[in-house]
Amino acid sequence: MAIEELGADRLGRARFKVAYRVRGREKSKTFYSRREAERFQRQVRAQRTLGQLADPTGGRTRFGDWAREFEEGRFIGLDEPSQKRDASLLKNHVLTDFGDVQLSAIQRTHVQQWVNRVSKKGLASDTVRRIYER
Repeated sequence: MAIEELGADRLGRARFKVAYRVRGREKSKTFYSRREAERFQRQVRAQRTLGQLADPTGGRTRFGDWAREFEEGRFIGLDEPSQKRDASLLKNHVLTDFGDVQLSAIQRTHVQQWVNRVSKKGLASDTVRRIYER
């Protein structure tokens, strides 16, 4: 991540661009002050170090949409019975609770509560573990 000097705009003001990546996507932000560009660059590095840097629009995706897209890619190489089993587990036990929830809204405590809830419903511990792992 470097600061690039873009040259002057129409009014003669110097411009600086900070380019960075968020989950594989190229992002950039332009500043009229090198000091502001450096400050932003430090913030991005700190967020990355703390694991807080994420695509702000990515969390708006509903879990159900993300899961279906993920499953399509994961099914490559699986035999048909395994595909049917995994699709059934997803549909019957996960999408019922998380399907309409935005990814950014799902927290670790929600997942733990879900595990506790499906365990109390009488699902075998191996089934709960298999669902959780996938």
